[in-house]
Amino acid sequence: IAKFMEFSEFCDAVIKKRIEQRPEVAMVDVTGNLYSELYISPNTEKMKTLGIHQGTIQNVLKNNNITYGNIMVHEGKYRYSIRFSSFLRTVEDVKNIYIKANQRILQLKDIAEIGLRQRQATGSYLHNNQNAISMAIIKQSAARMSDLKKEINYLIGRFEHEYPEIEFDISQDQTGILEYTISNLKQSLLWGGSLAFFIMFFFLKDIKSPLLIGFSIPTAVIISLLFFHLIGLSINIISLSGLILGVGMMIDNSIIVIDTISQYMERGNSLFDACVNGTSEVIRPLMSSVFSTCAVFLPLIFISGISGALFYDQAIAITIGLLTSLLVSITLLPVLYKLFYSKKTHKKTKTKNFLTKINLFDSDSAYTKGFDFVFKYKKLMPFLFLLLVFVSIGLFQIIPKEKLPSINQTEIILNIDWNQNIHVDENQARVNQLLTYLKENIIQSDSYIAEQQFLLNREQELSYSECSIYLKVATVKQLIELKKNINSYFKTKYSTSKYEFSPYKTLFDRLFSDDQPDLLAKITSKRKKEIPNINKIQNLQKSLNTSLKDINTQRIPLQEHMVIHLLSEKMMLYDISRNSVFQKLKASFNVLLIDQLKSRQQYIPIVISDKTNTITEIMSTLLITNKKGIEIPISALTRIEKTNSYKTLFASKEGEYAPIIFDLQKNKNINTKLLTNNLTQLIKQDDSLDVRFTGKVFSGQKLFREMSLVLIISILLLYFILAAQFESLTQPFIVLLEIPIDIAGALFMLYLFNGSLNLMSMIGIIVMSGIIINDSILKIDTINQLRKNGTALMDAIKLAGHRRLKPIIMTSLTTILALIPFLFSSDLGSELQKPLALTVIGGMLLGTLVSLYFIPLCYYYLYKNQEKKTISNK
Repeated sequence: IAKFMEFSEFCDAVIKKRIEQRPEVAMVDVTGNLYSELYISPNTEKMKTLGIHQGTIQNVLKNNNITYGNIMVHEGKYRYSIRFSSFLRTVEDVKNIYIKANQRILQLKDIAEIGLRQRQATGSYLHNNQNAISMAIIKQSAARMSDLKKEINYLIGRFEHEYPEIEFDISQDQTGILEYTISNLKQSLLWGGSLAFFIMFFFLKDIKSPLLIGFSIPTAVIISLLFFHLIGLSINIISLSGLILGVGMMIDNSIIVIDTISQYMERGNSLFDACVNGTSEVIRPLMSSVFSTCAVFLPLIFISGISGALFYDQAIAITIGLLTSLLVSITLLPVLYKLFYSKKTHKKTKTKNFLTKINLFDSDSAYTKGFDFVFKYKKLMPFLFLLLVFVSIGLFQIIPKEKLPSINQTEIILNIDWNQNIHVDENQARVNQLLTYLKENIIQSDSYIAEQQFLLNREQELSYSECSIYLKVATVKQLIELKKNINSYFKTKYSTSKYEFSPYKTLFDRLFSDDQPDLLAKITSKRKKEIPNINKIQNLQKSLNTSLKDINTQRIPLQEHMVIHLLSEKMMLYDISRNSVFQKLKASFNVLLIDQLKSRQQYIPIVISDKTNTITEIMSTLLITNKKGIEIPISALTRIEKTNSYKTLFASKEGEYAPIIFDLQKNKNINTKLLTNNLTQLIKQDDSLDVRFTGKVFSGQKLFREMSLVLIISILLLYFILAAQFESLTQPFIVLLEIPIDIAGALFMLYLFNGSLNLMSMIGIIVMSGIIINDSILKIDTINQLRKNGTALMDAIKLAGHRRLKPIIMTSLTTILALIPFLFSSDLGSELQKPLALTVIGGMLLGTLVSLYFIPLCYYYLYKNQEKKTISNK
């Protein structure tokens, strides 16, 4: 213990300060330190003989521990500063204090045992079942996380070299999620660019066109980051994820422009005319596509709370990325195309001839067969596509819903309440036993036992009977086995204790976490300044558990106290003051602080301490001397009783309240309004109590209302943008009708891979909708242009299909193939992205067929009668 106290002092004075000196570090939050105190244990027999009492020792200590300051003295032409050294610095200073008793001069060490010992611990920290010190490093707001991690790794290397006897370890590193996001951006750019290159390579039979993407995409990303800086948008996890989502759409715009220019070249246009005409043809539909996608994302910023704050960065980042991509596609890309194709060599012509001979898949022939089949059974096809909408509704009902995707973690938090009034040492001993029992299953553990010394980490506010243990294993299978072993251990040894498992929260979880219970009843007293009576709350909870069958209420955490009542009449009878009893009991319980020892950079408390005994022994044997010198038993002056109080006090703007938490997991379809009405009537049967309800069911309803409003706004914006683009009030309905059909493909993929509807999958559906309707917008715009030039309806529909076939297939394939690796990877980043990937892949697979065949069919049904009237008029 003495060595660890020295180690604690060293870490606080050296290691902590060296870390805090780094410019990237705001502060270091520490827990696990052991502090020392100077104890004075008087020899009561000697003190009685000499006529010395406890107050004498206190007065002597205070008189010898005074700082008088300095005085300035002039002597001739010199000036001196004279300092008085009269305060205590070391244990020896305290031992050598002189005290006068019965005309004898003694030293304090003659009548008391004096020394340093560990201060009574209120909590401890264990790393891999050994006492350790935990330092939570908090970065400066302006510092970059990568710089902080690099600096800390460098410092640890220095520390290991300079202090080889100390073991340093990084535990629970939260920088991984940011590294994942940045690497994901690189991966998206690499995969997207590479796949777009190879797909265009085989579809366009040209090696030059794909190289243009190598210039356009990085340029769009760099310009996007420039706009981030100009509008003050920081590069963070949310804005980066928005930029990542925009990268795929950037590639799509480049593919469409390059393919359209290539088509004009094949029709015999000059290089300059092809660049001008090809770009001009797609400017309007590209603008409409970009604005349509922005119309889906931008209304999300009006959602309240943390969700709205998070969606703001993402929506703005996607909007910037798309607008920048549009700008690059219609300005820089045609110029680069002209430069790339301005000179032709014989070698490059041979290459193109070789590529033309490669025909792995005849897309035009396959499309024609599919087109003929759909229009052959054109009366049956609308019912088939309508059936997909009902499939989408059915899948929505059966697919599980959760806020975040489930991640196969190898880390877990075990929260334990031993449910007994144990002290810290006993708590730590039980944790040691548990970790020893589990040592073969775990590779790392961090135990936070009882009260912690953190200033900022409110999650570690534990009572003496509680602990929180972080456990890490090698595989998911081992984690399942670990839980079984823990359940067996508690069932055998500590059946009355309460424990629960909670997933280890990554930085991603902390951003999107919702720690609210399903339903929380805040029971308040009608007397606003009072907290509800504990007995009433316990009786109320018993009544609720009896009346509610499928709903459980969590036990209100209580703490047992021992209350010592001072008997005033007895104290007056024996002529003893209340303060003297209080001081005597504090000394007996080793908590009588009388002064501080100023030792180096520390202030060590000085306490008067008796020999440690149990509370029962102290209260039954302790004597106190009155003013007449008669010894009176403390037990004759006091009465002891045990009582319960709230372990934690809760308060809101309504005042202090007692929380009753309802677990609705077993019955998620319960009528919340009916339940709260019944609970209100039951609780208000006691005239002194009042109740208010909160929880996820209410915040979820609010979020649902806001999302519904946002959806309506998005649809209206989409409609008006498309109406302006097509100059028609009916054509936008064709595009909007595609979205519910495509969602069926997204939900089917989730169902097939046992996925869930969560935040990531919902973002995937939004992204998929934004990408796939772009193909339909381009196709309808092309049909409209052909019809304006006099082409018949069916000919225009078929010709537009062939013209937009390659861009539709290429954009779909690049998006799908770029996301496939997420389905077969097991790292944190891939598991977070898997629901998004599934919904986008499923929606794109079905959406491609819808764009190729359903959209033309809808267009045909919309204008077939108009076509007949035109023919008859002629």
